[in-house]
Amino acid sequence: MKTSSIAVPVQQRAADDADSIWFAGDAASQPMLPVRDFAACACGQNQFVVSGGFGSDLGTWPTHRRSHAAALIGHQLFVHGGLNADGAHLADMWCLDLQSWQWRQCCAAQGSEAAVGPSARRAHTLEVVGNRYLLLHGGYDGTTLLGDTWVFDTRSSTWLAVDVQAPASEMPVPRALHCLTSIGERFVLLGGKGPLGELGDVSLLECPAVQHGRRLQQQQQASQAQLLRCQQRCAQLDADLACNRAELREAKQQLQASLQQNSQLAAEAAASSKARTALESQLQEARGAAATAQQASQQAAAHVEALERRLARARQGGNKAMQAAASLTQQLQAAHAKGNALRQQLQQAQQQLQQQHLLLCERAAELAVVRSELTECRARANSAAAASSSAQSDFRVALARSNKLYSQELCHTQGLLQAARKSQKQLAQQPPAAVGFSSKAAAQKRKRQQQRQRKRQGKADDDEDDAELTELSKAQHVITVPDFSPVSQQLRDVFDERFQDPRHTTQERFLWDYWYVKDQYTLHRTQASAYFPEQLHSQLVDALLEYGEKQLGCRAISPVWMSYYIDGCGQDLHCDSFHGPFAYVLSLTPWEGRIFTGGETQILQPQLLGSFWQSFSPGKGMELTDLVTLVEPRFNQLTVFDPRFPHGVRPVAGTRDPQKGRLVLHGWFTEPSPFFDGPLPEEEALQDLNAALFPMFDQLQALPQVTGTISMQLRVSGETGAVTDVTFLADTLVALPAAAADLGLGSGLLDSGTIRGAVQHVIRDSLMAAEFPESEEGDTVITLPLVFE
Repeated sequence: MKTSSIAVPVQQRAADDADSIWFAGDAASQPMLPVRDFAACACGQNQFVVSGGFGSDLGTWPTHRRSHAAALIGHQLFVHGGLNADGAHLADMWCLDLQSWQWRQCCAAQGSEAAVGPSARRAHTLEVVGNRYLLLHGGYDGTTLLGDTWVFDTRSSTWLAVDVQAPASEMPVPRALHCLTSIGERFVLLGGKGPLGELGDVSLLECPAVQHGRRLQQQQQASQAQLLRCQQRCAQLDADLACNRAELREAKQQLQASLQQNSQLAAEAAASSKARTALESQLQEARGAAATAQQASQQAAAHVEALERRLARARQGGNKAMQAAASLTQQLQAAHAKGNALRQQLQQAQQQLQQQHLLLCERAAELAVVRSELTECRARANSAAAASSSAQSDFRVALARSNKLYSQELCHTQGLLQAARKSQKQLAQQPPAAVGFSSKAAAQKRKRQQQRQRKRQGKADDDEDDAELTELSKAQHVITVPDFSPVSQQLRDVFDERFQDPRHTTQERFLWDYWYVKDQYTLHRTQASAYFPEQLHSQLVDALLEYGEKQLGCRAISPVWMSYYIDGCGQDLHCDSFHGPFAYVLSLTPWEGRIFTGGETQILQPQLLGSFWQSFSPGKGMELTDLVTLVEPRFNQLTVFDPRFPHGVRPVAGTRDPQKGRLVLHGWFTEPSPFFDGPLPEEEALQDLNAALFPMFDQLQALPQVTGTISMQLRVSGETGAVTDVTFLADTLVALPAAAADLGLGSGLLDSGTIRGAVQHVIRDSLMAAEFPESEEGDTVITLPLVFE
């Protein structure tokens, strides 16, 4: 029967009766000593450890074996290899703790996936190196004698093969049943059984790795000793620090007592000083009271003399006041007479206004005749369009002249009406003595306005008699503004910070709405005001509002949305112009380093809406970029577009990480209305602006209908009150072919560019004719949006 390791006291050793030997520390198990083929190692001064061999069964111990190798390091017994009961060679390493008497396997057996070490063997040697390492050499694996050398680290339970360097003549032959012992840092190999029989040679093995390990071990022991000395020194310093702290507390207590005494002395001194100050103040008050009484007596006497002098002057002034009252009564009567005269002048102005109104009706009748003649000209032009292109030019000239005639008459009459209204308003607000001056100023201003208008009209007649109605600005259905806001990077940093650790849960992680509408919308969105800090969100809104007011003429924006797109997200084509005249997208996507595809904003091309067949060519193919405009969402780029155009977002593919997907802020510019930047009062300037817009709208009604929004910037001179420049900022106007057909204009006669040009010319000419109050503080810039529905 094979046994595992046991510890046997030396004084109880009995060679004749192995069954009577007790297991150290445990009298209940009573295992038997093995009979043969076992390994024994000394353990202390009066006991040794026997492992393996033939003997009694020890229960749950390592596999029964014999002809194995064993070594002892401290209170740990290491056993390797051997031959089991079935005659199979073993390669496992086991360790027995001689204090707890528990076995553990140090490393996997050779042949398993995790095994790295010597092969299975028996009759080999195992020697201790530096109380940490075990040196294994030789043995027999059942077929071959072995001569390899391995080192086992007992702390990390790992094997390391040792490459022994020596000439072939000095290299020891493979062997088994030999001895290996250490002398200092060298190992002596003696005897054994080799391929040719018994051996009697002696070999000396030097292991640099073992030497280096021992040096490291000595250095570690020295470091531990130094650490112990440092700990002792720290303990001494802690004790000294405690003593110093106790002394410091005592000193603080003494200082506090001294401060209390000083406070009491200071309070007593302050009380004494206060009493002295009170006595001195009472003395000064008594002296001051005496001086004040003396001054009061002197002032009373002087006051009596002054009253007597004032009484004398009052008597003289009463007579003068009576004379002034009589003079004022006469002036008031004269003012009433002037008021009556001015009322008569107002009645005459109203009569002239009625006459002008009648004249306007006559001119309207003449205009109707001109329109009928224009209709006839259009009919003749339509009939002659196929034969000659000159008819089209004649029609455009006739249309321009008729519109100018109507505009001139209407502006002239409107100027008279405006001057009369201003005169009436000034008469109602100012006193009678200043009315005549206001009427004179209004007349002078009206005279200057008529002179400027006649000068402009004369110049316009010279410049535009033979000119075509070309477009003053091209349609801008998409506007991109790079590097829009300095806070974009801060907004992106907030987003990245909250998605940095996917396992960290915060309240902001639950603000997202997964918006899914089948075959239309798939994205993740949230309100920017709920996601970003208030100050950062306010800076973003201020930047958008400033751009909307100065570039688009929109005074408000919709709530800002933030959306991110990952794999499978996108938007199909749709229109959402009911939110506002302009839509915007501010990108927070690092576009240059993206790893996904898609994500561009796609907007249908203008030529596909209403005039597709006019520009269609059967011999030319069309692809995606010919049908839609693709706008890349580059970082910090603001994209503004006409939401009437079908638009969407190309599906994103290639990432499920929100930090690596498409991230944008989006919304709409709303509330289009004039924006004034300058010294002119907004209410007063708005009245003058409306006076110029009303006749302009009448002229636009005679033109083919357009739809969209056009924004202009007017510069009003502070010196003259005249409009010096009109600049078109944003233009999304689209001519409606059906409207042109209703007015009798064939689609072949007027194209969309000509209609847009006619509308732009009417707008520019009407605004250039506007008059505003003068201002000494400088020019005023007006941003004016016009929405055509």
